[in-house]
Amino acid sequence: MKISNKFFFGALIAASIALVGCKMGEGDGKLSGSKWDATLTKDSTKVGVEEASPAYGRFFKQLGTGEKVQSIKTLVTVNTDGIDGWVTEPEKGYYLVAEEGAEKATEVHGVVGFIFDLHKSEAEADNEGVWKKGDTLYDFIIVGYRPSDKGFYVERYVNIPEGSMDEYVTTSAFAPTADKYFTKTSSTAFEKGTYDSEVTVDAEAKTHSFTVSVLQSEALPGSYVIMIGNKAVATYEGTIKNEKGFAIGGAAAYANAPVGTIVKATFESDKDLTVGLFAEPVEE
Repeated sequence: MKISNKFFFGALIAASIALVGCKMGEGDGKLSGSKWDATLTKDSTKVGVEEASPAYGRFFKQLGTGEKVQSIKTLVTVNTDGIDGWVTEPEKGYYLVAEEGAEKATEVHGVVGFIFDLHKSEAEADNEGVWKKGDTLYDFIIVGYRPSDKGFYVERYVNIPEGSMDEYVTTSAFAPTADKYFTKTSSTAFEKGTYDSEVTVDAEAKTHSFTVSVLQSEALPGSYVIMIGNKAVATYEGTIKNEKGFAIGGAAAYANAPVGTIVKATFESDKDLTVGLFAEPVEE
């Protein structure tokens, strides 16, 4: 597979979460740090403690303010401390935090993700019960990682209504809007075993690290080559291209923290390899 390294766009995130311009984001979480070394936190440890709640709390925040990112290579480091937990289900679809080994308790697992090919649009017509004409919709691809079993998924979602991540939900994904899986095995979106060698585990520090690269394909102009570590996952034609024919879109950090868990991760990128990220920091 032929790819162009010179179009890496490495880099993410502004010096503070408050940025000039319109910054896409959803859910109750935090993104902090510098443009080149950012920290994502989604804390669900206080949810489902006294009152049962839908299981999954999601969050994403755009890295920058534009939709002109061409390519990226970034190191994602996940703090695994507290990312998994146990729950009981006193009412269908609603969960309470539980201790490991408690009667009828089941385990839940947090997920960290990197989003690319992110675009925002307005709905052209009503979709009864889902959105109205003129509502904001998001399209994007997620590279998701679950430390509990080193499972990865790469998936494209379309027509995600604005505000859909503001509340806890009963399902772990945007199932109705999943347009394409790049890594799907049997009945699960997570592919296990294939990318184990691309993950570095530090047991003492309680971290898992891996590299995500999104490159411009030379063989198929206007397409992304998606890589986890040194392994190519897929080639995907971008939905929007710039005047030079390169696929472009926004980039973002993502977390899914089930009740009783906390998801923390850092995103480190090489400023010399940045193409297309626009973000100017301002004081909060």
